[in-house]
Order: sequence, then C-alpha cells, then structure tokens
Amino acid sequence: MPSLIIPDTRTIYIYTTGTYASYQTLQGCITDSDVVDAPDGEDLISRGDYLKKYIFDNKHDDIITFDKVICTDTRYWTGGMYIDGENNDYKLGFIASTNIYNSVIAWNLWETLKTSPYRQTQSNANSLLNNNTLQYANSSDGLSSRWNVKNFDSFIYIEFAYQVQGLWNPSNYRAILRLVYDIENKEIVYYTSDLGTVLLSTLESREYAKTLTIDGCTGTIAYPSFRKSSIEEVSYAPITRIDGMEATRFYMLTQFPEASAWETLHVGDKYLLVLPYDTSTSTGYWGSGGHEMHCAIAIDVTGDIENQ
Repeated sequence: MPSLIIPDTRTIYIYTTGTYASYQTLQGCITDSDVVDAPDGEDLISRGDYLKKYIFDNKHDDIITFDKVICTDTRYWTGGMYIDGENNDYKLGFIASTNIYNSVIAWNLWETLKTSPYRQTQSNANSLLNNNTLQYANSSDGLSSRWNVKNFDSFIYIEFAYQVQGLWNPSNYRAILRLVYDIENKEIVYYTSDLGTVLLSTLESREYAKTLTIDGCTGTIAYPSFRKSSIEEVSYAPITRIDGMEATRFYMLTQFPEASAWETLHVGDKYLLVLPYDTSTSTGYWGSGGHEMHCAIAIDVTGDIENQ
C-alpha cells in the first residue's frame, strides 16, 4: 500500500532566558526579522529567512511573511509572522512582544494582527493577545520552550504548548496544541490530543465554532464507547462544526488500528494520514490489557501520495 513520506520534524525554541532575542528563537526571528545576522555558510540571511529556510525547508517561502511595528515607547516593538496572509486577511499569525518581563507569543486566528491598533502601544498589547488567542504558557515542564513543525507539500503541521485566554476554556488551561493548516483549501484545524478541543476555521467562516463530537462540544470521553480498534476496518466522518460547516480534507476517525500516528490508511478511494493523538488506554472499560480510548484526526493525503 502506498504511504506518505513523512518529513523530519523541525524544532525551534520560543525563547531562552537572557538570549531570547537571538536568531535561534522564534521570538527573536519574528521581532528582529529585519536584522541580518543568521549564518548560512558564507552568506548572511535575515532572521525571518532563517525560519523560512531551516524551519519550513523553503517549501512555503511564498506564503510566509513578516512584519514589525514600533510601539510609541520605542524600546518595544511587536512582530508578526503570517502564513498565507494575503488569502486570510493576515488573521493566521503569531505575534511577539519584546518586553522581556512579559514575553508573550500568541496565535490569533480571527483578528487582523497586521493592522491592529493594539500593537502600537506596549501597554495595550496584552489586550490584543488575551482576546480569543492561544498564548504560550510559561511553564516549568519545558513544553512551552519549543515549537515543532512538519512541512508537507500541501499542508503544515505545527505543535506547541499553550495556555488559553479565551472564551472556550478556563483561564490558564494548558496543553499541547496541534495545528494543521491545509494550504490548498485555506482551512485550519487545531486540536488537543484527547480531542477535548477541536476547532475548524475556514475562509468563509472564521468565527469561533466548535466541532461536533458524540460526547458534545467538549469532546470529553468519560467512557470510550465509540472508539473502536480494528486492523482491517476504518470508520471516519468529515469534521463538521456546530454551524454545519464541513472540512474539505479533515476527518475524525472513530475506528482504526492502534498506534497509527503518522500512518497512512487506505480507506475506499482515499488515503488518510492519521495525525498524532492521545494513545492512552483504558483497562477499566476494555478489561485486561486495555485498548486505546481516544479517537483521532486524519487528513486526506491522496493527492500528496500521487504527486510525491
């Protein structure tokens, strides 16, 4: 059976105390994207180009852009990194504050960061960042110090720790967030491993909207009654939001083989790539030995396999 070639994981650190502005860090690359000091053999490249070349493998050079806004207090500025900004009004982007005492990097899917007036003053920057954003958690477990990327030809997979300052989860809620951007269809799905949070954002409807699961909008699986394991059979359905919007390539798997992360499943005329999910098992429900108790998100990679 054909399978998709999985690219290597590229990792960049968010910031390191004392050297957070160096080119090796995400915050440094974004806020100082116009500084030419990143080594590239005999040449020098900008910190933004460092991200494009080494983290994104130059695959998506045409859709990754940067900007920098000087605050009224000129000691500080904010920088943004946007994926496919021209196609989504610069709503898909990171923003970084340079205030070392309150270093913040956040992801905002709904507000146009590029032109936001909140970026002009350091004192108001957090008003933007705390308004329906996914904000990096400054945790002691090290989860927040890295940003992992896998670059496929037609989509981008990004993984990082976050704390939510928004409407759908309690303040300071922290977990590993997995975000997938479908470049072809301009759609974003992001989720936590146990699917406690699954959200779909599209060009036509980018507002906050949960997806449907059998357990309701929170996706909490108290009893894994609908996750089934099978070597031969796969059950799946398009990810669908509560407003009826369906994803083009993203699916929820409810029956599939165990330990399937990054595996390609052949289902009918489709090839589905299983994205990382919670592989914890339940002995109380399944009996001795247990089985995986959580469903998973998959993306249709039929075209990717045909073109590789």
